[in-house]
Amino acid sequence: MKIYLICVLLLICGFNVNAQSVTVKDLISLISMDYESSKTYLTQSKGFNALPVLDAKGTSIEQFNKHDNPGVTELIVKSQWVDDQRVVHKYIHYDVRPQSYASTIIEQLKTDSFSPKSKKADKNKSVWLFENQKYTISIYTFSEAKFPAAIEIHVK
Repeated sequence: MKIYLICVLLLICGFNVNAQSVTVKDLISLISMDYESSKTYLTQSKGFNALPVLDAKGTSIEQFNKHDNPGVTELIVKSQWVDDQRVVHKYIHYDVRPQSYASTIIEQLKTDSFSPKSKKADKNKSVWLFENQKYTISIYTFSEAKFPAAIEIHVK
């Protein structure tokens, strides 16, 4: 009976668990989406805010941020550019605070057919590199908590 009352109390009080909004699969899906699709997906399904699109010397930069929970911030920067050989390069950068969310991303990569290629660490930062046949993913965490963890996805 006591357990039942505790469960009901937790449900009534709105037990809140802070979690990152996007997964590795979400980030990879964003690479192939156009701006309107990305905007719709992130704002309506994931609660992000769309920031103004920037165009800097032929590089399109789309930005989305989220600050819903105290101590949790997320920023997604999606960019693409065309090189001199007319090859389109696509890139996703995801900043998330707290840095502990990077461990969730690392676990997702291990189960999503990504191979760990390297891990390097010094007193200031740790860097993991994962890849599969199509993508290279870098993860950066820092010793100072004021910095967010950074996840970068590049199309090979």
